[in-house]
Amino acid sequence: MLQAELTLAARATHAVLTQPCIVLVVDDTKMNLVLLEHMSRTVGAKVIAFDNGQAAVAYLSNSLEMPHLILTDIWMPQMNGFEFTSAVRQLNITTPIVAFTADGDPETERKAMVTGIKKLYQKPLTRNSFVDMCNTYAELGEDMPTDPRRLNLSPRCLIESPVSHGRGITSPECWT
Repeated sequence: MLQAELTLAARATHAVLTQPCIVLVVDDTKMNLVLLEHMSRTVGAKVIAFDNGQAAVAYLSNSLEMPHLILTDIWMPQMNGFEFTSAVRQLNITTPIVAFTADGDPETERKAMVTGIKKLYQKPLTRNSFVDMCNTYAELGEDMPTDPRRLNLSPRCLIESPVSHGRGITSPECWT
């Protein structure tokens, strides 16, 4: 009986998602991607995983649906997390970007903030940290589509004037 009570108590301490969360993850370490994919399934989130920044940038530049959140490793070959963040911002995508790293150097955190990374998490990323990240930052990405390709360009949305009616392509009903 004691084991069952401990299991229930442990489950009660786990954070839960408060909204849908699609996370694009970039990490060159395959095991980290596998762990994050598993973690996302256990909490009800969806992960789109890439092992390098170039592939993730190519995906984002061609995708009509943006993730709610982007999670990147900092130190990767070919394109590091800072370069990846800059490349994403050059696409005019304002989806929140957070990073995770084993690097505890304060200079890395400072550079992350300057680059546009919202928060730097330490590895290993825990389940509760992952859920907190989704609940905190995915909500920021929900307000308005960050990419014009995500707008609903139906005739109704194009005809209505955002100025005269407060609607049109700036209105949530015209977002996809």
